[in-house]
Amino acid sequence: MVRSWVRRGRPTFSAYLIALSLALSVPLLAFAAVVSYELGTKERAEVEAGVFDAAARVRRAADALVADALSGLRILATSRAVRSNDLSGFHAEALVVGRELGGHVALADAAGERLAYTRVPWGTLLSSIDEGGVVAAVVRTGEPFVSGLLTSPQTGERFVAVAVPVHAGADTGRVLTLEIPLRKLLETVVSADVGTPRWGSISDRDGTVLARSADNADHVGRRLPGFSELTSPAGTWRGTGFLGITVFGAYERSDLTGWTAGVGVDEAALDAPVAAWRMRLVGLAALVLAITAIVAVPICREIAGTFAQLTAMARRLGMGQPLAAPDVRIAEARTIASVMARASVHLSRRNAFLREAKDDLEARVAARTRELEEKTTLLQTTLDHMDQGLVMVDADGRVSVYNRRAVDLLELPEDLVASRPTVAELHAHQLARNEFVRDEDAERVKELYGGSAFKERLYERERPNGTILEIRTVPRPEGGAVRTFTDVTARKTAEAELARMARHDSLTGLPNRASLRERLKERLAEALRHDRPFSVLCLDLDRFKVVNDTMGHAAGDMLLGLVAERLREVVRGEDFLARVGGDEFVLLCPEASGCARDETSGAALAQRIIAALAQRIIAALAQPFALSGKPIEIGVSIGIANAPRDGGTIDDLLKAADLALYRAKGDGRNTHRVFAPEMDAANIERQVLEIELRHAIQRGEITLAYQPIVDVHGGGVTAVEALCRWTHPRLGAISPARFIPLAEETGLIAPLGAFVLETACREAAGWGTPVRIAVNVSAVQFARADLLAVVVAALEASRLPVDRLELEITESVLMDGATVLDTLHALRRLGVRLAMDDFGTGYSSLGYLERFPFDKLKIDGSFVKRIASTEADAIVRAIASLGERLGMTITAEGVETSEQLRLVREVGCQEAQGYHVGRPVPAEEIRHRLRGGRTEAA
Repeated sequence: MVRSWVRRGRPTFSAYLIALSLALSVPLLAFAAVVSYELGTKERAEVEAGVFDAAARVRRAADALVADALSGLRILATSRAVRSNDLSGFHAEALVVGRELGGHVALADAAGERLAYTRVPWGTLLSSIDEGGVVAAVVRTGEPFVSGLLTSPQTGERFVAVAVPVHAGADTGRVLTLEIPLRKLLETVVSADVGTPRWGSISDRDGTVLARSADNADHVGRRLPGFSELTSPAGTWRGTGFLGITVFGAYERSDLTGWTAGVGVDEAALDAPVAAWRMRLVGLAALVLAITAIVAVPICREIAGTFAQLTAMARRLGMGQPLAAPDVRIAEARTIASVMARASVHLSRRNAFLREAKDDLEARVAARTRELEEKTTLLQTTLDHMDQGLVMVDADGRVSVYNRRAVDLLELPEDLVASRPTVAELHAHQLARNEFVRDEDAERVKELYGGSAFKERLYERERPNGTILEIRTVPRPEGGAVRTFTDVTARKTAEAELARMARHDSLTGLPNRASLRERLKERLAEALRHDRPFSVLCLDLDRFKVVNDTMGHAAGDMLLGLVAERLREVVRGEDFLARVGGDEFVLLCPEASGCARDETSGAALAQRIIAALAQRIIAALAQPFALSGKPIEIGVSIGIANAPRDGGTIDDLLKAADLALYRAKGDGRNTHRVFAPEMDAANIERQVLEIELRHAIQRGEITLAYQPIVDVHGGGVTAVEALCRWTHPRLGAISPARFIPLAEETGLIAPLGAFVLETACREAAGWGTPVRIAVNVSAVQFARADLLAVVVAALEASRLPVDRLELEITESVLMDGATVLDTLHALRRLGVRLAMDDFGTGYSSLGYLERFPFDKLKIDGSFVKRIASTEADAIVRAIASLGERLGMTITAEGVETSEQLRLVREVGCQEAQGYHVGRPVPAEEIRHRLRGGRTEAA
């Protein structure tokens, strides 16, 4: 077989075919090897990524457990009982907190002596709590502390401790600790679901295992092998585990506790995918080689035999011998053999054929010459009509071809280009006319046209007349070059405009949020590096939503444009003004150069300058705007933060300004406030209040008080308004003015409103009298699609007659448009009575009466308080007269004296509500009063 592949020391055709077959198999095997390796590596990488994600879940779960413990201890630390000498009340509170947090709470003095401990009954003799120096660490730093693994000397139970200081003045007088049993940590690791065959663990700062999802009892208290090598906040490791096997693991260290969350897996489990794909590759290679051997060898023999026959025919044809086509099975070889046979017949005719071909070729050359001359003329015409300018330079550096566009774009003299000038002559002419605006343009031309060698280049150049040319030079193989000139002025102008639009607000033309953040980054770097303070003013328009809702978004957009124009007129030249979205603007103001930044007086002067600027902005936007011929009045609230004092990052600085803006709005709007650290504290207090409010209903802390509404003539109770009250076990009574706006902002008003509606209907159904029950409904509840269903459910559950339910709404509810009106009409069809509360305080109250006829109008108490004045008396009389004509009941709110009751009766009000006719009372007291039927004040 080897002889058939090699003859006379050279490989035969069969050898080449066999080699080709094997060569074709090699890429397939190589591809299969690469794919197998990549798939195995990918599966291993996915397993490693899963290990890392599992470690992150374990760390987040442990952080959440400790964060809840710290939050609970901080809330307990604010209790008055924790500072009292009599700690029995504190012991009761600590038992509740301990049950919620799943551990034992202890209170110790600064020396580490236990004062109270929830593990034992109150009054039991206590021992020192300072295991592991927990109390000492808190007293020393005044900060919360999270311990490592501790063991109780009394019970032998192992746990970790979380401690917070109880501040008395400026010192830490007492320390609260929570002992968290290790089973809680084990539950945290198991709940993180690290998967199998992995195992997860939590270790303290020294690497001692606190909990492990597998064989927990055998590993707790042992130090992780190789823990000292884990120096990064997060990462992976490979090494020998507790059982002496090679493992792969990932870890993530907590910034909150200092603990390390880790997840490990046996290294053999990682190598399994690669080994499996390696076996598949071996099998595939064997299969490919077997198929190659079975298929390629017979084919190679057939092709080699046919090729030998054709070779013999070629020898005879070269010697001029007659040929007969052999019988071969390959179709292409049969065709070649036939052609070779016919070729031997036609060899005798070749000389005559060649002579004829020579004559024909000469005729074609003459015709081609004429055609080229015509095409040369056509080419010049085409060049002259090109949009691009073109200049062709020959190997001698002379202009051989040019078009009209190049002459026009470069403004070259006709006689100069017609004389076939050299590149140097063209360059000298352009220099004489100051063609090159920039020196580097002239140097670039010298480089491109230096000597006889041209370089391929593409660059842009601006001519003195403002035209921007894109110039491309392409060297020619035979020497010289072709240079094209394209006018890109329009494109460059469009690109510049697009770049400007990407960084500016399309409505006002002001810089947008992206530009603001870039400028803030620059200013912060200067402030920190060169001590250049600056101020950030966050502006939010007041009453802008009213314009959008009443006049449409087109009017709102027009108003924003007018506001931007006024702001441009007020701000200083060095200030940076941006619109960041909606009706929000941000102003960056550098400190005046005349202010001494290192002196208190200089800082105060800078603040006065910024305050004066804020007042000018407020005054400018307080002036009416003309929209569609109507005067529109709005306002602006401004929050001020100073950098870098109030924030060293963009987000921190904007957050500080937002908090100051929030305070400005809370203080009555149309004013400005400067950020103070207590604003951040107030924000944290608000977040704690939100958390408490979420659990207030389930804990039974929310109750209802009922205030009667009486007939001003007979004194009888006609309706009762349900008022929401919140009594917190630690904070005491919390004003509705604090928690109702918070509930509306966070969306908690929906479940709170449903609770109030259901409770009020149930109480009213048991009064045994047809007195109506009035319930307030906020705008947030109307924004939800299920308000009608909530009302129907409350009526059905309480079996209260529909006409006894009266819903009170404010003007802000009606500002949301047609959807609210549809809901109001649906409630009216149901039979529910509707009342407009605080009538007379809005901007469009009369317009709302035209859009929807209410059953009752409640005059705001501010008018009743001033009813003795002529103006307030006239307003109340007008409202009473309007209500009488529209068939509505008029109720006067805030009646606090007998004189006010007499006056509201005289001006035409039918009902009165206020402390004079009845204070809000619990359900039992209102039930008792309804049995009496009249009010003494009436």
